[in-house]
Amino acid sequence: MKEAYEEAMHVLESPDHNPADVTYRAAREPVGYTVSYLDYAVVQREGWAVDDPQNFSRAEGLELHPREFGAFAVEHRESVLEAAERHGFSWPYSCRGGACANCAILVVEGAVDMNVNTVLTRPMREQGIRLSCIGEPVTEHIAVVFDIGSLPGLSELRLPAQQVNPAE
Repeated sequence: MKEAYEEAMHVLESPDHNPADVTYRAAREPVGYTVSYLDYAVVQREGWAVDDPQNFSRAEGLELHPREFGAFAVEHRESVLEAAERHGFSWPYSCRGGACANCAILVVEGAVDMNVNTVLTRPMREQGIRLSCIGEPVTEHIAVVFDIGSLPGLSELRLPAQQVNPAE
């Protein structure tokens, strides 16, 4: 702890120090998680079972666009959707509060916690369906299939297909 403090003080006292260069992290909290993602359109196109964890290995053998398959980091206390957007992806969503299923993802590996649930049924949750707008990883790595809105039971839980922007 003392070494970290002394190093931070050395950086802060440096004439080249720019406050924007310093990243502060809370002690004893995980610094992040990794999300492997696969677009449901690929799963359908290839004829794979949506809940098969082997789809990610299969996808590695295909020449897929980064919008369809890849991985990104999620910071502590950041939702999967927020992280996807931070990395430049445009995943479906509408309400951003867990009140619809536009942002639904299927977790095929790892665990995602939702602080509330007002729309997903118990069988959906047992299948691994979570809402990316409020879902936060709780395991170091998760693998998700995104844009699953056409799966049985989810289409009637979706809001109109428009993205809602925050009030200005």
